[in-house]
Amino acid sequence: MKKILCFLSSVLCLSFLSGSVYAAGNLSESDIRKAPVSAAYLDYKQSPQKYKIIPSPVDQLLNAPIEISNNLPQRYDMREDGLVSPVRNQGDYGSCWAFASVASMETSLIKKDPLIDISEWYTLYYSTMSDDSSHLYKKEIDFSDKELLSDYSRLFSIGGSSSMIINNIVGWQVGTNDENFYPYDNYTFTSDDDGYSSYRPTDICMAFNNVSPSDRENVINEVKDAVYNGNSVVLSFSAHDEFLNEGTSSFFADDFGVWLLGDEEVGNSMHSVAIVGWDDQYPKDNFGYLKPENNGAWLVKNSWGKESGNHGYYWISYEDVSTSFEVSYTLDYFEKFCVMYSVDSKLGGWSNTYSVSDNNTGYIATMFPAEDVEYLSGAGFYTTDNMTDYQIDVYVGDYNGSPVLSSEPALTLKGTEKYAGYHTVDFDEYIYADYGTYFSVVVKLSNPLNPYTIPMTFSPEEYGSSESDERFENISFISNDGINWTDTMKPGNTDSPYGVVCCKIFTERRGYIKYSTYAKYVEKGEQISLKSTDGRTAYYSLDGENWDAYSEPIEINEPTSIYVSFYPDGYDYYVRTFGIYPEFYYGDVNLDGEVTSYDALMVLQYVSELADMNDVLLQYADVDSSDNITSYDALLILEYVSGMIDKLN
Repeated sequence: MKKILCFLSSVLCLSFLSGSVYAAGNLSESDIRKAPVSAAYLDYKQSPQKYKIIPSPVDQLLNAPIEISNNLPQRYDMREDGLVSPVRNQGDYGSCWAFASVASMETSLIKKDPLIDISEWYTLYYSTMSDDSSHLYKKEIDFSDKELLSDYSRLFSIGGSSSMIINNIVGWQVGTNDENFYPYDNYTFTSDDDGYSSYRPTDICMAFNNVSPSDRENVINEVKDAVYNGNSVVLSFSAHDEFLNEGTSSFFADDFGVWLLGDEEVGNSMHSVAIVGWDDQYPKDNFGYLKPENNGAWLVKNSWGKESGNHGYYWISYEDVSTSFEVSYTLDYFEKFCVMYSVDSKLGGWSNTYSVSDNNTGYIATMFPAEDVEYLSGAGFYTTDNMTDYQIDVYVGDYNGSPVLSSEPALTLKGTEKYAGYHTVDFDEYIYADYGTYFSVVVKLSNPLNPYTIPMTFSPEEYGSSESDERFENISFISNDGINWTDTMKPGNTDSPYGVVCCKIFTERRGYIKYSTYAKYVEKGEQISLKSTDGRTAYYSLDGENWDAYSEPIEINEPTSIYVSFYPDGYDYYVRTFGIYPEFYYGDVNLDGEVTSYDALMVLQYVSELADMNDVLLQYADVDSSDNITSYDALLILEYVSGMIDKLN
């Protein structure tokens, strides 16, 4: 079972009721408790003009501490590991929230595609305009105003939030595509654009801000842990000029500064960036006239262009009181998935949170009739706490008033999710469901601290839906014991206070041949395996003409196209091309895909013993092939940047 973003920690043996008696009984109203709505969201509803970044309606409940990776270094820079895409420029638009989110997305894919460039324009537009965008945002837009819709400078300066992006990409509605198809500030969307996405989310971490102010040290370590494990974290902060030391590209806001400027002005200066590193010893004296008490700062990738800050990067003090840690994204290629059964995105995604027991445990289930011959391949769900234990039980059978369709599950999986947020779990085998047969996924969620275990959508009434509730009946269920189940849409009751549980089922339709990876680049010598969803023999070809029955993994030593088919002669084939992971250019010391003066600075810092380099970086810094890093290597890089020489090494 492949896990992305969140590693499996200690897997506990969770007991699940597998008896033969199940009922469709309803929980009492007193058993179902709704978590409070966030104060920031309530304030937003009263005074939306104060907010450029729309707060989540989900209350920021305290979460359990995570298991921190051992021996986190005092300093870390993702650029040195080649995990950061180039700095972009948002221009005059209020689009920082999209740029920061895309930066995090690109980091999650950059090892598979070193040239990854996701369109911020596309992500922003469809997160704003999609029918399934946050209704909170849509209330602020007059969609009859054709002038507004054609004036991107107005539309894209209204602001936004990561929560708008999350629901769209989790629901596979819209949200991500490549820059070369949809370039920023140079593309006019038409009715022909269908919101197609090139990538799908596998995990979205949403836990970092659920801490009390007194627990600041813990959240700092949790963010460090995520970044150290390859996940860039979106950070919002007050980018007011009063808090900036331009000479050192450093931000710090303290209580005095916030008080001095006033809440409204500070709120309107909120800005989103992507955390790509940290330095515990970053000098407190590097900040402006407002200084923190201690050293230490985040290294962030901004979206104001490479000419701003330190080649587009800034430092933000650990003690900056305006900071808000938001999300971290992990994506995969869309070909990994086939069909999704889900309705929760139609009601705004995870918006409300419920508790159904006194022991921090709850059950959610989603159920559908198969619309075709299906092979169940995975599930997607949210966890509301860190270090949440889960058990997934998959059922296939006839609907009997309960999502538990048989006395025994067809598949059971157990694990622990490190972070609160959205997760996908791949099944380690395909589960067959014939056309018209019901199938379901039952998820038991056990939180360490947060008692509100059940992630749900708005009710249709809250979301402003005019559609009949009947489309949501017999789909969404909750339980406090795994035996007695409540249909959250209460068939026949249009006044339901609940909504739909946020749980999705992935399937492969009528048989499909899956590649072991869909990465654009692989390491030389990597082996690509093929797997049929329905057990049929897979056939493959390396030239599209000569076909063999697949029996063992195919080793990739050069750019290779692998054709696959269910037919010995290759009829009705499809193909995937794999390149060899490209080498970076000599002189590209920070591995960002470009040779700049910053690379020369890194060499000089190393020569002056102000910074260290690993063996990989030393290889790219040795541009004169002398097996020794000197200031001459920095000089050659500067000559290359200025055009005095044509190439390095």
